[in-house]
Amino acid sequence: ACDGANAYLVRREALAAFLEAHAGATIVTHNIAFDFWVIMTWLKKAGATKAQEALWALAANGHLHDVAILDRLVRLADPRTASTVGRTRSLATLASELVDVELSKDEAVRTGFGDALVDGRVDYSKLRPEQLVYAGLDAAATLAVYEALLVRARAVALRVRDRLLPDAERRFGILSETVHVRGAIALAAASRRGVAVDPVRADELRSSLTDERDRLRALENATY
Repeated sequence: ACDGANAYLVRREALAAFLEAHAGATIVTHNIAFDFWVIMTWLKKAGATKAQEALWALAANGHLHDVAILDRLVRLADPRTASTVGRTRSLATLASELVDVELSKDEAVRTGFGDALVDGRVDYSKLRPEQLVYAGLDAAATLAVYEALLVRARAVALRVRDRLLPDAERRFGILSETVHVRGAIALAAASRRGVAVDPVRADELRSSLTDERDRLRALENATY
């Protein structure tokens, strides 16, 4: 974890207490769909009910952010880069481009943290110095990238402010980012568990949504 000034290694057994202590904080990740459920799985295994509630509250209240999602939304808003939004950019790419920070590309460093697992427990003595440096730099770079993207996102929002609801950012996040964060969390769960679909109700909903879409398009055309 990084607070902008210092980086900290949060041990797995301290994760629940960490989340409870930071229940109202802003937490930034690069892959929320993965990170959220990895954390939630551990909290459930540990029986940390309050920490689970704190994590859900962070998502519900718009305090969880994802730099990969925000980067795609910023690119979508620019006609010059809109066609590239189907590609999620790595944290290393974002850090290099936006904040001039180079992250290690050594796979053994980036993905070798599982080597410290011994019989289901983490043996922190097995983490090499370069892995600890990478973990701290990863957290610091994520926060720095988010702050850089936030500047770009606010510039976009400023250009279209006359077309936004007055409380749009509070409700949906900058460029609707927190809505997409919650969606990513939900879709990740759905992809793991599957979804039961009522085809009759789905057809009814499709029809009603199509009507509402057409109504809103007509309203937009009449307004602008």
